[in-house]
Amino acid sequence: MARNLDVEYKMRMTQELKEKIVESAKFHNRSMNADIVARIEQSFEPDFFKITKLNDLEEPAASIEIGAITIGLYESQYKEIKLTQLGLNYWLLSYHAVLCHLRDESAKQLIELGCAYTTL
Repeated sequence: MARNLDVEYKMRMTQELKEKIVESAKFHNRSMNADIVARIEQSFEPDFFKITKLNDLEEPAASIEIGAITIGLYESQYKEIKLTQLGLNYWLLSYHAVLCHLRDESAKQLIELGCAYTTL
């Protein structure tokens, strides 16, 4: 029999908070436990939207889901853009890349061709 490697932790909460979690879990079609875990894990993810150095090419500014072809186009056409892979087809773009989205027509076209969604 396989052992469960998850750690159990009992937690107290107000009835009001429990009701919020129940609603959120229903909305996301997952268990209360899965909803709580997802929310806690999300709280540990870096906040990519606090831009402090506007001209820093390394400054993270937006996360974006894009296909491999678009990544290739970015890497060949925009060598100064910092791309960091966060997961399969999920990338972090520098603030400079966001400026390209807003000001550079060909970058805008790349976004339209290859992005499932963007978060700015």
